[in-house]
Amino acid sequence: RVNAVALGTTAINFIASGIPSASATVVVSGPLGITTTALPNGLVSTAYSAPVVASGGTAPYAWPATGLPPGLAIDPLAGTISGTPTQAGPYTPSVTVTDSSNPTPLTATKQFSVTIVPLLSITTSSLPNGVVGAVYNGPVTATGGAAPLTWSASGLPVGLTIDPGTGVVSGTPTTAGSTTATVTVTDVSTPTHQTASKQFPVTIAPTLAITNNPLPAGTVNIAYNGQVAATGGTPPVTWTSTALPAGLTLNASTGGITGTPGAIGTTPFTVTATDSTSPTHLTASQQFSITISNGLT
Repeated sequence: RVNAVALGTTAINFIASGIPSASATVVVSGPLGITTTALPNGLVSTAYSAPVVASGGTAPYAWPATGLPPGLAIDPLAGTISGTPTQAGPYTPSVTVTDSSNPTPLTATKQFSVTIVPLLSITTSSLPNGVVGAVYNGPVTATGGAAPLTWSASGLPVGLTIDPGTGVVSGTPTTAGSTTATVTVTDVSTPTHQTASKQFPVTIAPTLAITNNPLPAGTVNIAYNGQVAATGGTPPVTWTSTALPAGLTLNASTGGITGTPGAIGTTPFTVTATDSTSPTHLTASQQFSITISNGLT
């Protein structure tokens, strides 16, 4: 009888009186076990490869596995899990190794936790335009990845910044013009963080202002046609006014002042333009006067 006291391969020679001598090679192996401590997480639609390693027992090994994420499989000879994951979610696959011990093979099983993370993507289709001097708010959102997400941006209009925790672009624009901002989001996927970027065109319009003054004079009982106009702001613009000369009206959509004056005199009034800036409309007001005469010289 021979008792093993250490692992390894040993040559044993048998010598006895009266019988032929003999020799044998004895391999002493440790208990079979899976030594891999953890499997890496993966990303949907991204190639995945992770070896599973065992020690002890008698090689070669055979490797089956159950509960792997869809799209992944284990190499039955090498123990490598590979493929391209097709579905996000948490998984707890069980990997088994079977050795070649004779007469009874040894087996060892280990359960792992694997999370397949969806691809990170910015879902916001566009950012709103803005107006100089008007509070701006434009949220940017994303799907996929592993939270928390971190946001950054370049090329934003002057006066605007992005919140690194929420992705909201906000502030008060100070300069009119058009720009293309690039927004980037980064997750905490392991072993490598995901990033996604998207470009957004943004136009900042000048502040709302009424541009024409004075208005033309008119003649009593003669058709009158005047026009007020504005620049800047966000169209469409709505027009209102205080009392006009008798017989005249202001078109709320076009800013046209028309009608037939019915009385002689000079009438002061205030015209107000209101734009469609959101969430708070911009307004601009200006005083005008129209003089209606009798047309006699």
